[in-house]
Amino acid sequence: MFGRGWLRRMRWRWLGKRLPEWAADCPPQEREYGRFLSASLLRQRPSADGEVARAMPWEIRPEVRSLPEVIDLHRPRCSILAGLAAGATWSTGDEPPPQGDLLVRQLIVQQAEAVGLAGFPAENVLVTSGAADAFAAVLAACLDRQDSIVLFDPCSPLFAAAARRQGCRVIYVPSWTEDGYRRFLKRDLERAIRRGKLLAIDEPANPTQAVLHPEDAAYLAWLATAHDVLLFVDYSLHPFVDRPLRETLAAWEPAGRRLLASCSLSWPYGLTGWRVGWLLGPRLLLRAVEQVRSGNVSIVAQQAAATVLQTDTTAVYRWLRRRLQWRRQWAGTQLQSLGLEGEPSPQGCFLWVSTAKTGRRGREWAEHLGHTQRVLVTPGERFGPSGDKMVRINLLADETRLYEGLRRIRAAMRGTAANGAAASASSASSPPGAAATSDRRMAPAGMDGV
Repeated sequence: MFGRGWLRRMRWRWLGKRLPEWAADCPPQEREYGRFLSASLLRQRPSADGEVARAMPWEIRPEVRSLPEVIDLHRPRCSILAGLAAGATWSTGDEPPPQGDLLVRQLIVQQAEAVGLAGFPAENVLVTSGAADAFAAVLAACLDRQDSIVLFDPCSPLFAAAARRQGCRVIYVPSWTEDGYRRFLKRDLERAIRRGKLLAIDEPANPTQAVLHPEDAAYLAWLATAHDVLLFVDYSLHPFVDRPLRETLAAWEPAGRRLLASCSLSWPYGLTGWRVGWLLGPRLLLRAVEQVRSGNVSIVAQQAAATVLQTDTTAVYRWLRRRLQWRRQWAGTQLQSLGLEGEPSPQGCFLWVSTAKTGRRGREWAEHLGHTQRVLVTPGERFGPSGDKMVRINLLADETRLYEGLRRIRAAMRGTAANGAAASASSASSPPGAAATSDRRMAPAGMDGV
């Protein structure tokens, strides 16, 4: 009869709407957003030195082993975009305020307005150590253990990883790609969002690169308001899609100040080592995030980020999107000739490929490619239950490595076909009961029974 949003409002009223001391300077109209804060944060008291203890000293970092002659089609590294920071200049002066350097926050506001996220002043921007750090801090500040987070399937793997580290439950909503748009059944989303406290969305989707239709985005905003659920959107991949996101992101305006948006320099500029990102949202929630995040961003990284954000990248991205379209068509044709079909993706920097033809699950085939051909691809199970027999191939690698990686994948498929033919011939010539032993002998290490 009563939803979880009603229970949150009642708990907030029962607690007397008391906020911690660090929220004293927040605008009065934002005090009601205290109902979204976690119970542990509301009970937290300043330590002896006047600072709240840091509650989250960890970061999410993908562990990828770099070996000689390894073709890496996993990490988001683009040498062309990384060169944009070549002219960055910095000085080691005074440390910036905890929320970030004012110039950087003003540039972030301009960048957000360009993609459709208007109405966020510089005071409503927090500079973070990447989008992963921003999302993890939001979970630590707003969700308690056993709270539920709603995700689309498939979606960015950092969402589920951060939720499980925080002890939250993950509810997946199945989705599919149709003409470049992410589609879903409304009844599935409504059933899930009734039990959730936060709905996290990556726009465009990772790995399918599909975007929400503006009508679906407006429906999400209405649904989040009706059930009193926070909206978190990560738009880090927006420069790689041809379809502009301005209409989609602007459709979330009815959600009001319950929207939290993040972005990072890792994907758009290929600067994975800098760990610079940002979070936009209500000032009260940003102050709560400040109390639990792992640490401030260094002044050197912020000044370099300011140089990058001041660079006009319109022509660079236009050229890169055309090049990615050619790579996507060429690589897709090569994989289709091997019998490896994928979900249709008319845009973006990824290929979402099915491993059903190989007879292996996504993780098993990724490990097989790494062991036999030294090609790194991302297992699809990281992106959700629907990716069990999928892998993601990153097209941001330079074309020489991409060509060599696909050549090695072709060699692996030929080896699989040759092993299958040899196994068939062996089973045909061997007595009954010996086929299973022969198959186990031919299987790679760790692949018995596949």
